[in-house]
Amino acid sequence: MAVLQLACRLMSVFLWGGLLLPLHGNAEPWVVDLKSQRCASALPLERSVCVSKIAQRDETRVDRRNDQCRFLDKASGRVLGSRSYRQCGAYYTRNVAIACAPGPGNPVGCGLVDRKGDVILPTIYQDVRVSQDSSIVSIKLSDKWGFFDLDARKVLLAPQFARVNDFREDLAYVEGAGDEDNDQGWFINREGDRLAVVPPGVQSVGQFHEGLARALVAGRWGFLNSRAQWVIPAQFVDATDFDRARAVVKVARKPEQWAVIDLQGRGVIFLEGAPHRMLGWNGEGLELEVGCAADEGVHPTCEKRCLTVAGPLNQAPACALIKGAEN
Repeated sequence: MAVLQLACRLMSVFLWGGLLLPLHGNAEPWVVDLKSQRCASALPLERSVCVSKIAQRDETRVDRRNDQCRFLDKASGRVLGSRSYRQCGAYYTRNVAIACAPGPGNPVGCGLVDRKGDVILPTIYQDVRVSQDSSIVSIKLSDKWGFFDLDARKVLLAPQFARVNDFREDLAYVEGAGDEDNDQGWFINREGDRLAVVPPGVQSVGQFHEGLARALVAGRWGFLNSRAQWVIPAQFVDATDFDRARAVVKVARKPEQWAVIDLQGRGVIFLEGAPHRMLGWNGEGLELEVGCAADEGVHPTCEKRCLTVAGPLNQAPACALIKGAEN
């Protein structure tokens, strides 16, 4: 085994969990032995780096009467606009709220209303998805998806796709345009240009995070760039999106083995030594359940830990127990 590890070092790769992962130049990744790891005193989850920061949501103010609703000014309470709706969205996202109303023949359609109560997207769509990550809104009509540009207040691409991901980083994944093969997928930009055809056999594609999108092929996850090239080959049982140049990947299913990689797929942190599984990841902290029997439904000895993984490469991951997390 020592000879194999030496050979891997000479090739600038690291053998772990049956995978050959590239090294950071001459820097060895951290291999964390969870069995012998010593953690700091227990902290409540909300005080650890593992807690996800949830942005405060911007609630609408709505008057509901007799199965109808109207948007109100949040300060004065006056009615906004002249229309009432069947459904009024509970939140503003990018200064618009979803509103739905019956149309001809009484099917309920949805659109968008701004903070003045003005309709900026007609209430004719089967589904409308607004994301804080982009001013491009996903719209569905007659079982086909398209896109609406909030900034320009116009339809960017008429509904024509069988499936779409919401825009992020000015990029989106779409499948099955018009009468074309519904299995064919593309990456497009916010102008609607097709940038690249996604490789055949890809079963699922996520949103773009830091220039890369998760993609599933033959039951394994990897990462594609906007040119649909495999920057990190599909080799993982599971994977998170990238956050702060780090992603968490599951290398083995039974027993579970997890690792942290960078944007080039190079190993940063490897976890071993005790049964474990990932509970949460926010780009800075990795929440783990450690010491659980793999096939049992109840784990009386389970321990929850928070690992700080966003530090420099020469700094060992810090560990803190999560208070009150025992089952």
